[in-house]
Parts: sequence; C-alpha cells; structure tokens
Amino acid sequence: MEALIGILLLFGVVALLIAYNAFAWGTVVFYFYTWFILPIFINLPYISLKEAIGLGLFISLFKPHTYKKVDKEAETDWGIIGVNMLMPWIVLLLAYFIKQTLL
Repeated sequence: MEALIGILLLFGVVALLIAYNAFAWGTVVFYFYTWFILPIFINLPYISLKEAIGLGLFISLFKPHTYKKVDKEAETDWGIIGVNMLMPWIVLLLAYFIKQTLL
C-alpha cells in the first residue's frame, strides 16, 4: 500500500512540474510574441496566454530531449533543478531589459 501511495505521489509531483514548466515557458512565449513579434508584423493576431502555452508546448516537441542515466547512489543536484525552475524567468527578465533599453 505504501508503494502505491509513493508511486501516485511521484506521478503527482511530476505532473505539477510539467504544468509549471508549461506555464513558465508559455508566459515567456506570450511576452516575446507581444513585445517583439507584434510590433514588427502588425497584421498578426493577438494570442492569449492559453494559446501561448499551447504554442510553447508545440515548439518544445521539436527540440532535442536528453536524459541522463540516473545512478541510484548519486544525490540529487538541487542546483541544476533550481536553475531549470528559474530559467524562464531569467530569460523573460533579460528580454524585458532588451525591450526597455534597445527598442
């Protein structure tokens, strides 16, 4: 019974991480589209955040995914996990500074 609860908990955490990742990168796509694409191509339609999340998920299908073999004795590298969680917001912050200063 404990094993089943552990598996369900693991799937729940993975689902939450996937949802967070989709939302974070979808937000980046939404702002990039609004800040950089629409001013250049004024006839393009406006997209909502929901559509940007879908577009981000669609684009992610075409990038290579690499998986490294997990060693059971190795500890989790929380630094890499933290950087991956913060990366969309760092990219968005850099884009905001570019938008404000260069455009």
